[in-house]
Amino acid sequence: MADARRVIGKAVLRSSCVASLVAPIFFAWASTIDLSAARGQFADWAPMARWCVPPFALYLLGAPFVYAFYWPRRQRGESIIFLMATGGATAAIGVTFAVGLLTGASPGQVHSWAAVSLLVAIFWCWWHRNLLA
Repeated sequence: MADARRVIGKAVLRSSCVASLVAPIFFAWASTIDLSAARGQFADWAPMARWCVPPFALYLLGAPFVYAFYWPRRQRGESIIFLMATGGATAAIGVTFAVGLLTGASPGQVHSWAAVSLLVAIFWCWWHRNLLA
């Protein structure tokens, strides 16, 4: 198995950091745009989405914390944790936006998840700032 530090370069890590910081801002902005052709197409699924999206988003946002602080330091790859954390933050807001758009949810719900995703992305980019430098 290849060493993760050799396979994952600084350009990949920096791109992941930028994407995870820009995505919540973009999706929060996009949720305010009138996309009436798509909005509410699956409104019948809204009650199920209200129950499925939060655990899914919390899993994506919380799994890197569990992995980073539970496993011994010598067994974990810092680059992999960083990519998992920034990818999870980006995926959580992307799924929340898509579900919010298709079920007709209010932009406030997307904004709240965008704030949480942005805070998580800022934390991980700051925590692994030595990988990005």
